[in-house]
Amino acid sequence: MSIKVLQINVSKLNLFLKSHVLTLSTFFGLIVFAALLISILALNLNSQSHKNSQNLTKLNQVQLKLNKLQNEDQYKINQSLKKNIDNIQTSYKTSVDLYQRILDLKAQKQDTKDLDKEFAQSLEYLYKLNYSSASAALKFLIAHVEKEEAILIVPTSAPNNTPQNVTASNTPPSTGFSVQSVSTDNGSFTVEIVAADLNSTKVIVDTASDSDCSNNCPTLALSDYISRSGAFAGINGSYFCPAEYPSCAGKTGSFDTLLMNKNKVYFNSSNN
Repeated sequence: MSIKVLQINVSKLNLFLKSHVLTLSTFFGLIVFAALLISILALNLNSQSHKNSQNLTKLNQVQLKLNKLQNEDQYKINQSLKKNIDNIQTSYKTSVDLYQRILDLKAQKQDTKDLDKEFAQSLEYLYKLNYSSASAALKFLIAHVEKEEAILIVPTSAPNNTPQNVTASNTPPSTGFSVQSVSTDNGSFTVEIVAADLNSTKVIVDTASDSDCSNNCPTLALSDYISRSGAFAGINGSYFCPAEYPSCAGKTGSFDTLLMNKNKVYFNSSNN
């Protein structure tokens, strides 16, 4: 009984396999392909993970090298030098500006003894590389210089600005030199006027230099210009770079104004 049943089952199994051989082959093929695909994906994931790990390791190594470099004495020295250079440049520029402003005050007959002392003290701090004290001293000096400069600003509306014995008149003289008080909507001003008839008076432009000059240029006093031309009056012309100013080093006595002098020499064409 048992043997017969077994034979029937085997026979049915053979019949099933013969009738479904294509389906079974396809099914087993899909299983093999899926297994192969999973293996490839697993290998790719492992490879990518390895690359990521390598990149992370390299980044960490670079960070360690950077930290090491920043902690090296030479790097710290360079950073310190850069800071010192910046402080020197800033302080030098401020000092030069203040020095020139003090010279201007001297030229206008202001008492600058205290300013000179404060300036010398700030330079002493700079010489000793004491930038915090130098900065504080320069700030104090700036405030002091501004105070002295403000004294030179004369209020336009003050009624007592006109010197004594000055004629109040808004009419210019017909000829010659005159000092008079001129009334305007903004107050009275004392002016110095030179009047001349251009039909009989020659006006010239005179220069100390005979041609363009960029450094160590000749300069003359206004009185020298007047006397050497046999004139009866003169008016100052262009600004020139004073030798006393540190910023004028390498260009003392020079000026940038475009002009043609009495000898028909055209000045400063190239730098304008």
